[in-house]
Amino acid sequence: DNRRSMNEQNPATTRPIDDLLALRQQLQSAQLELEARARTIRSLTAELDAMRARQDERARESAGSQLESVLRDAATPAAQLVAQAYLLEQQGKPVQARDILNVARRLLRALEKHGLALEGEPGGEVRFDPDRHAPLSAQAALQPGQRAVVRFPGASFDGRILTRAAVEAIEESA
Repeated sequence: DNRRSMNEQNPATTRPIDDLLALRQQLQSAQLELEARARTIRSLTAELDAMRARQDERARESAGSQLESVLRDAATPAAQLVAQAYLLEQQGKPVQARDILNVARRLLRALEKHGLALEGEPGGEVRFDPDRHAPLSAQAALQPGQRAVVRFPGASFDGRILTRAAVEAIEESA
């Protein structure tokens, strides 16, 4: 009994024990905090993955909707072109070139409405730019800036070249 009261009163003995207990409590508290943060990170990661999946799904739906809109606008003129080809090729009935051109122009307008841009007019003069133009003939060696005539327009969408305009060099007269 006397020993206990002496130990309890001896600061040299109680100080290390108190420090050890305090350190153990701090360690346990830190471990609990780390576990809580790890759970929070896992939860936030799962939420982020779910949000990304929803965003990807919305992007697919939006792209599908945009494509459907383009196809809806192009569907009637495309069907008319097929019908004209059938009349001409299968039925042997004459189809006026003007009628075919009118339907083709409607198809082009539908595509232009959705962002297709034709680059260059057939017969138009341009300065050759290898990023925007391609020689009509593989044998033609056009130099950047050289005068050329557009034979087939190029096409772009949203500022990106889809196909370069086919051009021929203009013969320079001496």
